[in-house]
Amino acid sequence: GGLASEEHFSVTTGAQKAALMAKLAMRPSKVVVLKNMVDASEVDEQLEEEITEECSKFGEVTKVIIATLEEGGKKVVKIFVVFAAEPSTHKAVAALDKRWFGGKVVHASVYDQDRFQRQDYTG
Repeated sequence: GGLASEEHFSVTTGAQKAALMAKLAMRPSKVVVLKNMVDASEVDEQLEEEITEECSKFGEVTKVIIATLEEGGKKVVKIFVVFAAEPSTHKAVAALDKRWFGGKVVHASVYDQDRFQRQDYTG
């Protein structure tokens, strides 16, 4: 019956929710976020160009967005790199995550494409 299956839908346990989040994390995305690469004071016109050049090694870069956000009372710079093709995203993350860059350890991860398109840079 239709009713029973609908009821089943509304019951979500923590484990199911976690599984769903993990699945969402695996969704195809062409967006990479780089954290801890630069300080807010180091953001300049050249940065976007440098990032584009650096990330072009992994595939065609279609867009770079540098977002400076307030987090926990301090300015945090997140660099979003949009690739033309999804496999480039994984190559970039594999190569850039935990890499030293200008005396800092960079954190690179795949960023949720829907979130990015909504201009939600808080993730």
